[in-house]
Amino acid sequence: MPLQGDAIWLPGAGVVSIDERAAAKAVEEYDPDLMLGQRRDTNEWCVFLPGNRHSDGQPFPVFTFGTTLPHPDDIKRKLYEADVLRNGRELLDQLDRIHEQEQARLKTAASDAAEQVADAIDSNMRLKGVHPFPRVYMGGKFGGKRIRSSG
Repeated sequence: MPLQGDAIWLPGAGVVSIDERAAAKAVEEYDPDLMLGQRRDTNEWCVFLPGNRHSDGQPFPVFTFGTTLPHPDDIKRKLYEADVLRNGRELLDQLDRIHEQEQARLKTAASDAAEQVADAIDSNMRLKGVHPFPRVYMGGKFGGKRIRSSG
């Protein structure tokens, strides 16, 4: 059986491309309990945990790379970034920082919006002459052309 230039025949695995073998080795180097495989129903490249009694002995996917197999270095990096067991505290801290930044942004936006609404209500009430603290123009000899609010 002739092989392609970028493929290798492995016992038990059949013909495997060199890139696929390097990617599988990267997954194995990251964690020996994981293995690389491709789901035939979706053509997605996934990292699988070996099967156990809960999965009827079938390996089950725990991470997907999509339909394009990344470079082995990218595989290790992506696995590391998504590894909750090893990086859980770091990931949680990062999520907390993002949450705090978002809360501060929302608080500022809400405060700005409330100020705009208050200004609009104030302006409308003054326009209609129903403001509880009307402004009085103090002109003449002692007023100095000032506007005074009774509130």
